[in-house]
Amino acid sequence: MKHPSFLLFAVVLTTVCHAQYVITTLDFPGAVQIRLVGINDRSEIVGNYTLPGQPRHAFLYSRGIFAPLHPAGLLGTHASAATQINNRGDITGWYSTAPGTRHGYVIKDGLITTIDYPGAPSRK
Repeated sequence: MKHPSFLLFAVVLTTVCHAQYVITTLDFPGAVQIRLVGINDRSEIVGNYTLPGQPRHAFLYSRGIFAPLHPAGLLGTHASAATQINNRGDITGWYSTAPGTRHGYVIKDGLITTIDYPGAPSRK
């Protein structure tokens, strides 16, 4: 027979170990699909969304606001996605210049820099 204090400890331990979670639904206005891909310690989220009849586009979600990333420029020309965000707010991801041609990028201090490994084929 188990000692009563052991059983009490097991019940208390089980009760203390239950994690508490808050689930929040995020919907990009008008999107038919949304992917949340990266998050930092400030709860800023990056990913991509798809509007009807359009390719996917990169976004940043911060303080309750969805912000498309460079929608009229480099990241808005064809498909794009944001994949990571660090605690400084630097964002990485990829964009297409034509179907099947992808390039890496980093956004740091609002400036977009393309990152392609020399001589490497584009990823499809």
